[in-house]
Amino acid sequence: MPNYFSLILTSLRTQKGFTQIEMSKKLGLARQTYQDYESGKREPRYTTIIKCAHLLEVSPSLFFRTTPQDSINERLRHLSNEKLIQEVNRRLISVLPATN
Repeated sequence: MPNYFSLILTSLRTQKGFTQIEMSKKLGLARQTYQDYESGKREPRYTTIIKCAHLLEVSPSLFFRTTPQDSINERLRHLSNEKLIQEVNRRLISVLPATN
């Protein structure tokens, strides 16, 4: 079943006019391995993603899904952690004896 990576890879390859066989040869992969990447049956190693990006003249980050929601969720996690730390500090201060 196709996944985000496989859809992007297939789209970029066809835009560049490469066949699957050409891509597999350029990447030093078996034809079936490359076909499995495009069909979503296999996930490539990071080094293979870098090679694909280089051949297709794109940034490797293009192969990774990031959405505005991902950024929002990360910021919310960060804020939650900050609030948790502030609350822990407040409680610690309230139970520790004053040092005067």
